[in-house]
Amino acid sequence: FLLGARAAINWFRGDLETASRMFEELREKQRSLGDTHGEQNSALNLAEVEYARGRTHHAAEILREALPAVRAGADKILLVNLLVNLAGYLAVDDLAGAAAAAREALTIGSELEPEHPQVALAIEQIAFVSAKRGDFARAALLEGYADAVVLAHKFVRDVTSSTTATHGRLTTLLREALVPEELARLSAKGAALASADAIALALDEAEG
Repeated sequence: FLLGARAAINWFRGDLETASRMFEELREKQRSLGDTHGEQNSALNLAEVEYARGRTHHAAEILREALPAVRAGADKILLVNLLVNLAGYLAVDDLAGAAAAAREALTIGSELEPEHPQVALAIEQIAFVSAKRGDFARAALLEGYADAVVLAHKFVRDVTSSTTATHGRLTTLLREALVPEELARLSAKGAALASADAIALALDEAEG
């Protein structure tokens, strides 16, 4: 517990190298003790620290390594969280991989709690894929919905996370592609979507 707290403190202070070393040490200790759930959470934290260090591919590999055990476990919200983060890492240079990870997160999360913030973040990852593929109208609709859910849950975006980076890149793409009035109209229309409709629209893109 103390090692995890110290790792988190160093992370928030910006000492990412120390935080990374401590999360890796914690993960190894949890593995040796058979604390599978703790090990999985540490992997999630370690990957985010590595992403913040600019080591995006390493962050993705950490989550890929953890993914089979998390899939087999009982904590499905952790699985959704992991997949959403993985989608964010892959979105840098692997749109198909990002779409697949986000689709899996959305499929699982929508069956558990359709309006959970992690489900909205999965939709946001798919919105980014839409924008990169040139479907800016769909992207704006999905982002309008996702942003409304995130705000409604008072979900705080971590400035160093991959999901926040995706949000920023997506917002930039939409502002460059759409005139302000059209972006505002589509965003408002997206915000008014029922969760089932937003999920269906996102899955249709992710499966395309």
